[in-house]
Amino acid sequence: MSLIVICGQPCAGKSRVAAALLALLEAKGVSASVVDEPSFGLTKTESYEDNVHEKNTRAKLKSAVDSKLSKRSVTILDTLNNIKGYRYELWCIARGVGVRYFMVHIDTPVATCRAWNSAREGDTYSVDVFEDLAGRFERPDGRNRWDSPLFTLSPDAPAPTGGLPGPPTIEVVLCITEAQANAGGAAAGSCSFANIGRPLDLPHVISLAELRRHKRGFLKLATKTLTSRLVDPMAAKRLFVDYLRDSLGLANQQ
Repeated sequence: MSLIVICGQPCAGKSRVAAALLALLEAKGVSASVVDEPSFGLTKTESYEDNVHEKNTRAKLKSAVDSKLSKRSVTILDTLNNIKGYRYELWCIARGVGVRYFMVHIDTPVATCRAWNSAREGDTYSVDVFEDLAGRFERPDGRNRWDSPLFTLSPDAPAPTGGLPGPPTIEVVLCITEAQANAGGAAAGSCSFANIGRPLDLPHVISLAELRRHKRGFLKLATKTLTSRLVDPMAAKRLFVDYLRDSLGLANQQ
């Protein structure tokens, strides 16, 4: 069916996105699985502490992807995927099996990743391993076949050119899908967002298709009337939540 390759700096938030995608797919009845280092009992530092360990780790991950890929399921590769040559090999595997290929780049600033790694408890990257991996990251380029189609998520990105909301609306969508996943695929009841005081009521399950429809409606409205108010990403986020509040409220009254 599909191979979803998630890439980004160490501690960029890749596993959170992978978990949300997996929960969403399973809630919709789609067979899906995640391939990552913990699948092999490997720690972050152990996986990349030297060239030999890194080579073995990448080989294990690639072999697991090759064995899991199927036209009847979705495979999510949750790891660094920081080398373009490695991403090309993954693209070739997907093409050989005949499944769709998607690249998701979690574009978190290195400084933020470094802070998250330092604050994390349990499995973390050593300072030396983190700095080595961060310095060797090769950003995906949507013009390359093996990096296309490319979807970029960036928690700290400014509003896109023209003031249209991009990452803020994606953040809201991910938060809602994660809340529903935590509720076991049932109605979450409500969803709270960072820096937004009033939670969004979720009396019923909102499918990804419905969220996309609401997002398209909001973007269309923003293009016509709200552009000047969306210079600040937080403003875009608040406006999108308010738009969902109104849209979902009207739907519940029908």
